[in-house]
This record gives sequence, C-alpha cells and structure tokens, in this order.
Amino acid sequence: MQSYAEALLHYAQQCTTTKQTRTCSILDLLTFYSVSGLAAMASKAAVLLVIATVAAVCAVSSAQTKFGKLVVTGVVPCNTGTLIDVATSPAFPDADVELRCGGNVVAGAKTSSNGSFAIESDMTNALAALLGACELVVDTPLVKCDGKLPAAGALVSYLQGPLARLLSGVFQLAPAGFSFHSG
Repeated sequence: MQSYAEALLHYAQQCTTTKQTRTCSILDLLTFYSVSGLAAMASKAAVLLVIATVAAVCAVSSAQTKFGKLVVTGVVPCNTGTLIDVATSPAFPDADVELRCGGNVVAGAKTSSNGSFAIESDMTNALAALLGACELVVDTPLVKCDGKLPAAGALVSYLQGPLARLLSGVFQLAPAGFSFHSG
C-alpha cells in the first residue's frame, strides 16, 4: 500500500513530468487531499505545508520553467557506528555519494580529498526530501579509507535542513548524520 507521502510525491511528479500543459490548481490539490484520506491522518498545519509545497512545484511545472534546485552538501566520515560525528572522525576521500529518493538513485557526487561533497537535483526531488523519501548512501567500502574497517556495508544518512528556503529557488539540505549499515 502506498503511503500518503508517496502518493503526494507521485502526484507532484505527474505534474512536473507531463508533456502536456497541465494546470495544477489549488482545487486539484484539495480534491487530492480529500480523496486520498490524508485529511484524516495528518494535522492541518502539516497538510497545508505539503499542499503549499505541491502547489509550488505544480505551478512551476505549469509555467514550463525550471524553478531552482535541491542542493545537498556535507562531509562523509571514514568510520563505523551510529550518527557518526564528522568533527571527530577522519574524512572519507573519493567516496561515491548517492541521493536516493523512493529507492531510486536521482543524483550523485564523489567526495573531495577532505571528504566533502555537493549534490544538485531538481525541485521534484526537493519535495521527496521534504516528505522524508530521500536518503544519502555511500556504498564505497570503508576499507578504502581505512584498512582496519569493514570491506562490506554502507554509510546511510537521512537529510535535514530549514524549510524556509524551499521557495527561494535553492533548497539546501545536509546529512542528518551518517550511520554504518553492515552488508
């Protein structure tokens, strides 16, 4: 069964990827909101925030323009554990970092010599990130940055950042904290 977040994301993607001119009006969104049962499951404030976000994405797609981007920046630690502190862990250079939304790789980057990275994606993925459907995944084996660390496993982090910048053209997020997941 599809979650409400996934349903809203799917609706927004249809809005942004259609080849035809489509108007995603507030009436469309309110209809989706009431038919989906979202009204019974979420607070009014949360639903209004999601509807405003979907409306912004749809309005942008209706105008046939690109409206900003999602930017994720951070540092990948070379360590194991849960919510690894990047300030006390060595950096992981030359690691492949993937932004995965709904289980699909939507963007990626390679870390620099100091372990930092920057990933850019479109606003559709910003909506997915807002709804918690995205995560950062580093599949590069930790043994590549430290021979004493495991050869199998991945570093995974959810995303965090201020919602205030969502409509400013650039939605900036950062890792919430990488955790090691064994193979």
